[in-house]
Amino acid sequence: MLFLSNCAGIDTARKEAAKANSMVSNREYTSGLAAEGGTGLAKIAKIVENSRSQGPLKVSVTEQPNKFVVAMVFSYVDLGAAKSM
Repeated sequence: MLFLSNCAGIDTARKEAAKANSMVSNREYTSGLAAEGGTGLAKIAKIVENSRSQGPLKVSVTEQPNKFVVAMVFSYVDLGAAKSM
């Protein structure tokens, strides 16, 4: 899944993206889960934390055009190898 939004303050967005990625990789997002408001990333990180994907959640910023990007790649079920019939 890929979510994009327009981004006016590219420098601020880049810092926030780095902070979000650090929080996800260090599992520091759980402290905000009990609170309402401003916890969207924490809730998404909690949902994908048991994914089998190498990098289930990545936050980034593109410059041309200026976009704030959240990418999620996750898998919970291994269907196994395909069998011929």
